[in-house]
Amino acid sequence: MKGIEKYNLRKLCSRHEIDPYEVDSSLTYRENRSSLTERFNLEGREAKFEREYERWLAEHPHREYRDSITCPRCGSTGSGLHLKWVLNEQKRRYYPYYYVAHSIRSDRGYRVQWHYVRLAQAIEIQKIRQTEGSTH
Repeated sequence: MKGIEKYNLRKLCSRHEIDPYEVDSSLTYRENRSSLTERFNLEGREAKFEREYERWLAEHPHREYRDSITCPRCGSTGSGLHLKWVLNEQKRRYYPYYYVAHSIRSDRGYRVQWHYVRLAQAIEIQKIRQTEGSTH
């Protein structure tokens, strides 16, 4: 196996909390990956993560590029609420961060400025947008 293949297998093991000594160095990368997938039911784990992610998206606001909103931090009009998934310090779990993007004029033209929005503010923005959508 090549170095990058060994690295990817170690990364796979750490992501699914599998002992890295389960990797057999006499097998190829594909053989090792299929063996780990069968023995530890990795497809089921990935499916579970996908279900949790879909459930989370249904409960929380997500990307809305087309509509403009007022940035809760600076008060200027932004292009919408953006979502970015960021790994935690242990590099094991993703957490959402919300941003509002808006253009500001500089000496060289326009540039995009991003402001972080707290989860409570993002949920409130979503509620306001839903009530505005239902009245129109």
